[in-house]
Amino acid sequence: MKTIFIHGGSRGSLFINGLVKEIAPRLLATFKIHHQTGRVDYSGCLDYKKNLPKNLQTNYVVEPYLVGEKWVKSLLAADLVVSRAGANVCSELATLKKPAVLIPLRYSYLNEQYENALALQKMGGVEMIEQKNTTVELLYQMILKMNKNLAQYQKAYENYLNQDLKAAENLLALVLKVIQK
Repeated sequence: MKTIFIHGGSRGSLFINGLVKEIAPRLLATFKIHHQTGRVDYSGCLDYKKNLPKNLQTNYVVEPYLVGEKWVKSLLAADLVVSRAGANVCSELATLKKPAVLIPLRYSYLNEQYENALALQKMGGVEMIEQKNTTVELLYQMILKMNKNLAQYQKAYENYLNQDLKAAENLLALVLKVIQK
């Protein structure tokens, strides 16, 4: 059974948590969900889990906050990620070649989350849904679509990231050459 790691940033996301509560019963029949809720909505998500049918509860892991080794293991175990689009998680997704649905925070500083998500989308490794356009059904369909093509999303990262493995080395050589003149 494939695993979806859902994470709304280090503080969690009430918006994403709300979507999860509506979509989880349909997803849990086919996927395991590892949900990092944030501390504010943790008890609400735990209560939600307790009200799910018993056979679905086992596929739904709820945690308030993940850090260190738990964070790394959760990300590594994921087949697909649903997340905000902070700089840290975006760089981790690209490095690990993790397919993701990104829902950028609407009011991030300088619209950085939108720009981060757009950059990964251009690489081909993620799909982005702006929060103002996000519905439960759209997110559900996006997850199903991506699940059918996980290898394609991973390959897109590889193709993009392998374009020039010596780019930094070449740039440094050029800078040194200019400085020496």
